Amino acid sequence: MITNSDFEKLFSFREWLQNRAPEDDIEWSDAGYANYIGKAEELWNLLATSPWPDTGYDISEASRVRKLLAQGETEELGLAELRHFLTACIRGDRFSDGHWGHMLRQGLVREAVECLHCIRESEKRSQQG
Repeated sequence: MITNSDFEKLFSFREWLQNRAPEDDIEWSDAGYANYIGKAEELWNLLATSPWPDTGYDISEASRVRKLLAQGETEELGLAELRHFLTACIRGDRFSDGHWGHMLRQGLVREAVECLHCIRESEKRSQQG
């Protein structure tokens, strides 16, 4: 289960995702391999640890979510779908070096985190009354 603390840790990256060029936190080796530093590495580490990874994620669902995020069509997305996408971002980098950086540069990770923030705020409002 994802706790309030887990969400707050994730949302602490919102400003960085909105205001910084992710390229600043990606170094490329002479061999062409990505090395994530700073906030890019911290966010990767956060999303790679419990409770964020969805071990039963569906890559085709993650691909569908990626397309929706890229098109700005996020109103139908929920926590489960966004976790599929974020898990695919992390897993994808293990199989295709630089995938995480590509998702950061395209702004798709930012969009996913913003969607999660909107969902969480909506949940809080509905719980309040």
